[in-house]
Amino acid sequence: MLNNSPITIIINSKGDFAGESDELKELAKLMNDEEVSLNEQFIWAQNRVNELNQDRRASIVSYETNKLDWTLYGDYFTDDELEEFIAEAKGKTLQEA
Repeated sequence: MLNNSPITIIINSKGDFAGESDELKELAKLMNDEEVSLNEQFIWAQNRVNELNQDRRASIVSYETNKLDWTLYGDYFTDDELEEFIAEAKGKTLQEA
């Protein structure tokens, strides 16, 4: 019988890592958004985290801009009209958007 129960590991990335492995120290640096350089895996992970954060920031800015536009123009147009305007601005019909 296999023991498939989950294991929880808690790492205090702000702790004292004296005497710990280089890998654990590098993981803490990665968690603290510090520059990593131990090996290709950590560098890849840091680059990937940066890419995902950049995508997320762009999505948040887009959402906030749309929300602001919706608030500004919501008093003058119906929701259906606003959706049609957004679709037209994207160069699509409402059904495609």
